[in-house]
Amino acid sequence: MTKNVLVLISILFLGYQVVSCEFTNDWIVHLEDGEDASSVAEQHGFENRGQISSLKNVYHFKHPAVRKRHHRRKRDLTNTLQNHEKVLRAEQDEVLSLQKRDEAYNDPAWHEQWYLNSEDSGPYEAYKYNINVEKAWARGYNGSGAVVCVVDDGLEKDHVDLKDAYDPLASWDLQDDDADPSPRYAYGEPNAHGTRCAGEIASAPNNSVCGVGVAYGAKIGGIRILDGSVTRIMESKALGHNIDHVDIFSASWGPPDNGKSMDGPKGITSMVLEEAMAKGRDGKGTIYVWASGNGGKHDDCNADGYQTLRYSVSISAVGLNGDTPYYAEPCASALASTFSSGFVHSIATTDIHGACTTRHSGTSAAAPIGAGLVALILDANHNLTWRDVQHILVRAAVPDRLYHHEGWVRNAAGRATNIFFGYGTLDAERAVKIAENWTNIGDDHQCESPKLTYNKVIAAKKSIEVLIEFDGCEGTDSYVKSMEHIYLEIDLTTGKRGDISVELTSPSNTKVAIMSKRQWDMDTNGFRNWRLMTVFLFGEDPKGTWLVKFTNNGDKVAQLKSMFLDVFGTSEAPEDDQANEDVTPSSDQNVCDDLCALAEHAYYDSAERCAKCNSVVEVDIERRNAFIKKRENFEKESHRYVRSV
Repeated sequence: MTKNVLVLISILFLGYQVVSCEFTNDWIVHLEDGEDASSVAEQHGFENRGQISSLKNVYHFKHPAVRKRHHRRKRDLTNTLQNHEKVLRAEQDEVLSLQKRDEAYNDPAWHEQWYLNSEDSGPYEAYKYNINVEKAWARGYNGSGAVVCVVDDGLEKDHVDLKDAYDPLASWDLQDDDADPSPRYAYGEPNAHGTRCAGEIASAPNNSVCGVGVAYGAKIGGIRILDGSVTRIMESKALGHNIDHVDIFSASWGPPDNGKSMDGPKGITSMVLEEAMAKGRDGKGTIYVWASGNGGKHDDCNADGYQTLRYSVSISAVGLNGDTPYYAEPCASALASTFSSGFVHSIATTDIHGACTTRHSGTSAAAPIGAGLVALILDANHNLTWRDVQHILVRAAVPDRLYHHEGWVRNAAGRATNIFFGYGTLDAERAVKIAENWTNIGDDHQCESPKLTYNKVIAAKKSIEVLIEFDGCEGTDSYVKSMEHIYLEIDLTTGKRGDISVELTSPSNTKVAIMSKRQWDMDTNGFRNWRLMTVFLFGEDPKGTWLVKFTNNGDKVAQLKSMFLDVFGTSEAPEDDQANEDVTPSSDQNVCDDLCALAEHAYYDSAERCAKCNSVVEVDIERRNAFIKKRENFEKESHRYVRSV
């Protein structure tokens, strides 16, 4: 071996040591002249992948039992090779952090996609309210292999930014009953919604058109259903379309967000969803991502039976500066949040007629971002069940940037939750890192408490508290030790349903506002065996005494007839936390320091919760009050706002 070659190899090894901190299952091995590389590899459980370039006696070894990517050196394997008498040098390979020196994407709307990136987003450069997707892409995940179906008002399949991703097997027109999901073009162009949602997920990168999709490597399909009368049969066909092929359904619709409706899937639709959970994705379960609703503070997503399905990944919205959008409604069943419009800066995506838009908005725009992120998770690990995906999302949600809002409650599993944001905003890099090494969780168990009959009167302007003793079905095949989804089914009559609010307290003393007052809900039937659901107790033990508080905020007498708990989870807690060592759980410590750093970007009240930030931002009271007045005026009309519009 010449001196120059030895120097080159030494530089090669040294370079790998200083550049990266993520390791692979590959090794660079330098052997003595004439040694059989395959024989050496086989002796130590490696595979010989051949000579590296033209370097004599320098080989690429791969170890099949080591994960493709991980964050700890396998020093034992390196030492085993190094100690071999014919090995001159052995070094484990690492992942380099390299970046093109030109602009990341030439798509014209890329600079407007503040919710995806912070490195190349014009005025939002270094802005931290985004889903951190570029680092997930850098790890090699773009949704490849995943199929996403947008159930909506149609999909412009020939749009330049979507046509290469279009999947006819994930598409159908249920209004005209044919294979073409293209939207109906009409006066006022009301049918752009589905195309806009699809663009958020799968817009092609670097084609000089519109923007970049969260999962630009995924296939995209569309079901045209929301353009005319919809029946249960049509709904069931939409949500059960080709479940052997479709991995993820994205739905940005539901009952009217008017603060008075209460409806959900029934009959055949429920049967189809059960079938999709059991048989979809080769038995791993189809994934449904749902927008949490645009009813504002006078509505509650627990009045929406699509949200309260435990199969649904319910996604709420966060505005540009980490603020609560005016349309956000309380939602104890929302797993997490992504970004959408607030008072300013909506979402950039594809539009009909081959156009682009920067005006997509509402939780309608937040849910497709979540669907795209789920596609990245499946790209990182295609063996995940629908429940695994939910566990990963809970762990991938970060509340830190939203701590300036009141209402955060840390559950007994150590995770912070908020009625408007779920477990926080989703971080794509964090999600794929967790997914890479995730171990499938245990079997799905269901345990019901006895159905308790009360006939308790709830007087006007009064509250009652009811205790439920619960053993989690300990000692049976239905035993639940670690909770996932919790239902409280109630039968309650009242002269005005919207006057009733419900708070649930777990045995670990975690309080969840599971139903809010809805001032526009004048229904006189009450809650007839209605199932309220929360995901805010993931990881808690259900055994012990539960407390349910019913508050009658109105002038009419109410009566609680019966109720019971229906709890789903596992008999053993999952390995916690299954994140990589560099994916640390969020905590309440030092959050104010980060918020102060963001104060110059903050939207008026973003720093109020941290006293030491108050000197950083001078709140513009007059302008703030103008926005509050505008929001209040909007909310007076919001009972007419339907999410799918």
